[in-house]
Amino acid sequence: MKIKSDENLNVQLQEDVQELRATIVNNCKVHSSRFIATSSTEKPEMVITDTQTNKTTTVPLFAYSDTMRVLVELFDEKGVKND
Repeated sequence: MKIKSDENLNVQLQEDVQELRATIVNNCKVHSSRFIATSSTEKPEMVITDTQTNKTTTVPLFAYSDTMRVLVELFDEKGVKND
């Protein structure tokens, strides 16, 4: 997961940071039929879109998994949690 500010880092650090971000996203064990997440290209954050209302919310990367879990529990009866 690459963002714009990564360009200021040396090559090895860029790879390490991008791998860490990808691991955080991949470790999210919540999948939803209603909420779709995409990564931001500007900051280490995720943009979550509600497909029913087309509203979006942006959350820091560290809060992505918990945010998805709460959204699914509150609004998405078809969401699948793989804990």
